[in-house]
Amino acid sequence: MELREMLWNPDERYAGWAADAHPEMTSDQLRSMVKRMLDHKANILWIGHNNPGEVDMAKVEPALSYAVYESYVDKSSPLHQDAEAMVGAQLRLLDACRELGIRVVFPVGYQIQMGRLWNERHPSELRRDPAGNVIDWGGISASFYSEVYRRDIAAFYRWAAEHFVRPYRDIILMVNLADEPFGGDYSPVAETVFRERHGFGFGEVADDPARQRMLGSFQSDYVAEYAAWSAGQWESVCPDVPCTMSFCGWHGRLGNTFPTVSKLFSHTPPNFHVTFDAYPRDGLPSNIIAETDMTSLLAFLRQIGRLSGKYHKPLWLWSTGNSWGLGQASEDKADIADAIANQLYLAMSPVDAGAELAGIAVWNYNVKNQGLYLDTNPVVYDPDDMFRKVSAAFPVVREIASCASRSEEDILLFAPLDYEYEVAGRERSLYSFKLYDLEIISILAKNDLKYGITADLEDRLPAEVRVLISLAPDVRYLLPGHQEGIRDFVRAHGRFVGHRELVRAVFGDEAADAPVICQGDEELPDVRKCAVRQGQVYAVSGKVESALDDRLECHYARFWRECFGLEKPSRAYVVTSAGRELVYNISGRDAAITRCPDPGAAIRIVDRHGNQRAEIPPGEVPSVRLAHHEIGLVGIEL
Repeated sequence: MELREMLWNPDERYAGWAADAHPEMTSDQLRSMVKRMLDHKANILWIGHNNPGEVDMAKVEPALSYAVYESYVDKSSPLHQDAEAMVGAQLRLLDACRELGIRVVFPVGYQIQMGRLWNERHPSELRRDPAGNVIDWGGISASFYSEVYRRDIAAFYRWAAEHFVRPYRDIILMVNLADEPFGGDYSPVAETVFRERHGFGFGEVADDPARQRMLGSFQSDYVAEYAAWSAGQWESVCPDVPCTMSFCGWHGRLGNTFPTVSKLFSHTPPNFHVTFDAYPRDGLPSNIIAETDMTSLLAFLRQIGRLSGKYHKPLWLWSTGNSWGLGQASEDKADIADAIANQLYLAMSPVDAGAELAGIAVWNYNVKNQGLYLDTNPVVYDPDDMFRKVSAAFPVVREIASCASRSEEDILLFAPLDYEYEVAGRERSLYSFKLYDLEIISILAKNDLKYGITADLEDRLPAEVRVLISLAPDVRYLLPGHQEGIRDFVRAHGRFVGHRELVRAVFGDEAADAPVICQGDEELPDVRKCAVRQGQVYAVSGKVESALDDRLECHYARFWRECFGLEKPSRAYVVTSAGRELVYNISGRDAAITRCPDPGAAIRIVDRHGNQRAEIPPGEVPSVRLAHHEIGLVGIEL
């Protein structure tokens, strides 16, 4: 067997905890932590990153980064002692992992941060906002277009490979090059690159929509390009160990941009795996989990699952096991069942959409102030109970991830990038913003309708697609071949849903002015239905996403029934994959379970504390009700 095959087996699946190596932790403490994880069925440890990318042995999240390397190799550095302590903790944890035999994801950076000393030496090489101010998003970043940055980070990669990865490559499965890189760059360094590509600078974009799209694309694609370049550099140093960057899933839920989500998959080399954090609510411990959070997360999971399968790109996800995703300082504290549900739908939903899901890591065992065991918030759960019950789901997660069980995608949402690029260029956007209201498409998310989201509309849609929904507000954002492709789709008995003015441009006045079947009001759009010779066309007088909001059943029930065949909408979130079903209720009230994929199967009800409170025999499913923060399981044994 070749070395590359031994280090990365695409048929292997992983589930475990993320944890930090604090410099004050002894070898025995680290060994005990790793052994406990192994004893509770983890088969990987995702080592926490250095946030922010500075040198400080007492910091909340200590790990390796360029700044640590720089002060470690320079014994005259005033930060050398701290750097030694941080490097020593990483080595002790790697030794413990090797001794006990667990695979590791090893971090080497945070964002594009090089540290205070580097920043002071190279002020002209830093990322800047449109006004020329240095960007500080939890730390100052370099411009990745800077030749100085590229020279120095390449040297750091060579050092990290020599001193960490090669000596421990029997256990290091993958290297995490950066955590949470996002946003754009208006620095002079970046503008030079933009001008070389397009022949004009940022200030010459003006009000030209075509130029605005070029600028929006440049800024949104910035991090995807950074990821591709970095992966190429890493491959030149260490070709037998794949790399990743762990991206912020909250930005991904807002839109397709900053970074451009599809290009993380399509424009990165084969050695690059894609990682997103995907907590139920990616926010402070004071944030509750809202239904809009869950709806946008499930939409995002289906989107990246589809992209993973399309580009054969391994996908990794982070689930929650602490205050960051469970709102332990909020008025509605989530509990153990929420954390278990998070793991399960992170496995089920992307796999159902076609993902090559490599693994899931639970954030975080011991990060200071919010970790499972170092939380400063008043938690509603017992940490040991959370650890045991979340860990018990690891074998199930690996089994689901190993199952190639993509469902046919019969609903496709088209969310064109050009619309987002144009607005980003016009507004001089620097980070994610929301144009498509994917947080309210809850009628799709709650009822396990098999939908996909794409920024690129193929000339010929897959045969299984029966409903095409365009979220574009204007025909200007359709490419030349899109209009005829949509008409062909409808002629083949498809159902098309779009903004009324887009329908007018594609199908004519007769379709756009068809009879109203769902009456709106002053704020909500109405829906018109045109039965063309073959197929059906639905024209929405305003934002299309509004007609997919399950809170508006009194307005849109007929549309859902006719377009999706949906007779009785679910109040809870239903996710199915390969005969398994998860039902998750965060509605704030009781919710009935209205369906079951296998009428002959029992359903287990798990209370908010992660305990099974009932097992409902086959045939009695319609009478089952879930309380707030409870889950129902079919075909899943924990």
